[in-house]
Amino acid sequence: MSSVVAHRGSAIAQIAYTASKGGVESMTREIAMTYARDNIRANCVAAGPVLTTRTAHYFDTEEKWKTRRQHIPSGRLGKPEEIAALVCFLLSDNAAYQTGSTIFADGGISAAYITHDRNGQDTP
Repeated sequence: MSSVVAHRGSAIAQIAYTASKGGVESMTREIAMTYARDNIRANCVAAGPVLTTRTAHYFDTEEKWKTRRQHIPSGRLGKPEEIAALVCFLLSDNAAYQTGSTIFADGGISAAYITHDRNGQDTP
């Protein structure tokens, strides 16, 4: 598991976390290339913000949520079951040709330069 912040940096400083996720992705590619001929696959999921009991405190007030939401083009948090479904696909035979990849599940964060708030204001 990686994070979108391995590619886009974080709106809130978390240097060690960001660097470690970049390392996870590099390691995933190396494992994939080392073991591909042995039919061993390695892929990575770069998730965006997901609402869990561990992350709920980041979004538990309207002010905190508003600050975070402006950076998520879909305007919502991910659900654990959405990330799990992607992981299950990658583990399945349907993904047998998929190796060395990082796949984003981030509500559009990785595709955005800036987002447009539905209230009509551009957000940084």
